[in-house]
Amino acid sequence: MKKIYAVAGIAALLTLILFVSGGATEGHMFTGNEDHKITMEEAINYTENYRATITPGEKLGGFFGREVIEEILAQEEAVGIRYYYGMDSDGKQVLVLVGADAGGNDLLDGTIAEKSYPCPPFCVNSSPLAQSTTDL
Repeated sequence: MKKIYAVAGIAALLTLILFVSGGATEGHMFTGNEDHKITMEEAINYTENYRATITPGEKLGGFFGREVIEEILAQEEAVGIRYYYGMDSDGKQVLVLVGADAGGNDLLDGTIAEKSYPCPPFCVNSSPLAQSTTDL
């Protein structure tokens, strides 16, 4: 049961990363303490809005393990993680993660991640973030 909650929590985090973005603008510094929290209701709303735009079976999200997230954040200058949308050689959408420093610069010499476990098929079917609330 703990694994289901852990996967759902990470899915919620990645959903948040996908839909809540920020970026350094001239003179802006990141601290790593920026508030990106949203309510479950907002998360459900955002993910339902996205699912309404895609064909059933298309990628809803993905899973990144704790180890790679911690490795990115453990870099000396890292105060957060930046993500980039990408496309693999098969034309499938991917999310690339890279550490970012206080000035908003990508930490290109450190760990960079992709290779997430896509949802579907690696989903928690009971999560309201992966299905319509009318299907619950």
